[in-house]
Amino acid sequence: MSSLDNALRILSLLNAQHPVLRVGEVARHVGLPKTSVSRLLKAMGESGLLERESGSFGYIAGPRALVLGELYLTQHGLLTAMEHVSDKLTNEFGFVGYISKLEKDGLFIVRRKHGSYPLRLIRDVGQHAPAFQTASGRALLAQLPEAKALDLVATDPVWMDRPDEVRRILAEIRERGVSLAISTGTPGVAATAAAVSHASQGEIFAFSISYPIAATDEAMRLDMARRVWEEAQALGRSYGDPLWVRRSAGPPDFSRAVRLAEEQSGEVRTLAGAE
Repeated sequence: MSSLDNALRILSLLNAQHPVLRVGEVARHVGLPKTSVSRLLKAMGESGLLERESGSFGYIAGPRALVLGELYLTQHGLLTAMEHVSDKLTNEFGFVGYISKLEKDGLFIVRRKHGSYPLRLIRDVGQHAPAFQTASGRALLAQLPEAKALDLVATDPVWMDRPDEVRRILAEIRERGVSLAISTGTPGVAATAAAVSHASQGEIFAFSISYPIAATDEAMRLDMARRVWEEAQALGRSYGDPLWVRRSAGPPDFSRAVRLAEEQSGEVRTLAGAE
């Protein structure tokens, strides 16, 4: 295997959960001698792809990696990046994935990805739904200034006279970053969603996993909530979403929110759809 191949294998180890490369750990992962790993890390450091971590012998992403990342983001918009995330989560969990945006006062489905689960409870691309009556719609509304979000919800006959409850639900979503919902329009279906904005382009999209509750257990729903949070955080930080940039390094406690058998707040009980 060439030095280039080995360098690429080493770079592939970098991610949000493992931001530092250390010689011993890298050598174990890629099966190379420490001397070879040290030489490759040093070469990538000299090229700017990596740089030495302050006060440590480790290597972190360097300025050249930032240039390449910015170039990628320029060439591939938020929607394209979110499609990759949606495909990944659909393949990981087997359930249908949606990407949506706000259009006027409603939710507009932009993309849909079928999962491997045989029961396909789906909505069509191009279909509209009241924004506050879906998990994705609420995640998107939580991205907006509160006054604007309330103006949009004011056209929803189900929620127009419940502004205090709307404020509370949106505040919960802003705090944890993920919207979880049980559908009343399609009994037995739930969804987990998150929204991300592209700071410089003014775009906001949401992605979600929609699933039959009977096909999951609490542990799986907890895993889905965490994975949606992790992918949304990675997207948000890449595209400069101020809400995601401010959030902590780890996901919040979703344990109560995923106990769908228990009586929950309005967020998961009075939805027309779970997209």
